[in-house]
Amino acid sequence: MMKDRAKDSRQTFRLAKEALVVSLAYFAYYVVRSQAANSTLDAFQNAKQVIAFESRLGLFEELALQTATLSHDAVMHLSNVVYFYSHWPVVIVLAIWLFFRRPKVYSLVRNAFLITGAMALVVYFAFPVAPPWQTTSEVIYTLKYSIVGTYKDSAWVNPYAAVPSMRVGIDLLIAIGMFMAFPKSRLSYLWFLFPLVAWISTVTTGMHYMIDGLAGMAVSAFGFALAVIAQCNWRSIELRLSNCLPILHRRQDDAD
Repeated sequence: MMKDRAKDSRQTFRLAKEALVVSLAYFAYYVVRSQAANSTLDAFQNAKQVIAFESRLGLFEELALQTATLSHDAVMHLSNVVYFYSHWPVVIVLAIWLFFRRPKVYSLVRNAFLITGAMALVVYFAFPVAPPWQTTSEVIYTLKYSIVGTYKDSAWVNPYAAVPSMRVGIDLLIAIGMFMAFPKSRLSYLWFLFPLVAWISTVTTGMHYMIDGLAGMAVSAFGFALAVIAQCNWRSIELRLSNCLPILHRRQDDAD
């Protein structure tokens, strides 16, 4: 009975801690978003730079990809559904599953998410970018014709956070987490289709440039690598921090 109560207490503490972390992460995002609202001119100028860069690389294919999608209503609606529902609803469900069933994997993915999010916030603040449907007259915001909702006027959305696409980046982190959760299954590789499908939907809906998804996956991969390094060296990191933070020093003494 006592062991069960202790286990429940630890679980409750973990849940409370995660809720606090998520709340702080969202607060940071909201602050950056409010600053981005005053960066409209910069966002459109930066968007022109992104288009020019893609053109030099031969990647400026947003209109062609969207035109192919718009040729079939069913495909367009499917793309909208994938864009609207494949991110937070799926991510939250899978994150909760990892939290309870694969806590070590969850901790690693969570840390990678926080590191990646911090890096992305710096980019959003320093380099706001307007989405294609606002900067290219031929590109359409397809969600307004959708059977699902729209993020366009949501207070939860940064209007000038096109680069990098953390929608794709976060989906990659979840895919990595689910891949790690089933190491012996060959089907685990299919999880990596998740960010790829999300990437396509970000372009076909007119919300992101082709390079955004690539940038999002690159930032997330780097963030995951940093999270792995931090986890492997956490003991050493905590010992060094304990010299500066007395509370950590007391924790270390108690552990010893």
